[in-house]
Amino acid sequence: MAMYRSRLTELNAERGAYDQRQADRDFDRLSGISTDHLLELSQVDKRRVHQLKYFSWVEQLGKTVEELRAQWDDHRNYWGCLRTQTADLDAMIEAFNAEAGR
Repeated sequence: MAMYRSRLTELNAERGAYDQRQADRDFDRLSGISTDHLLELSQVDKRRVHQLKYFSWVEQLGKTVEELRAQWDDHRNYWGCLRTQTADLDAMIEAFNAEAGR
């Protein structure tokens, strides 16, 4: 949540404070969503979807194939360690926002 505090400030300025009335509207809207377009994935399907990340992670973001494999093979440690980086990530976001004039 701390990562999106600046976005909340922007939305509050644009739309006004988020209040109970808006929360009720959003809840009603979300309550009408069905699971008709969801697909329960098998392990093979999950692996196939994971492999689709190659283009965006390796070719566009410059990550290594080893890092992509680690996301799958050692996913608990790979994704779990991101929590230890929140302070650094917050600092990077703040630096970016300052550079972008936000």
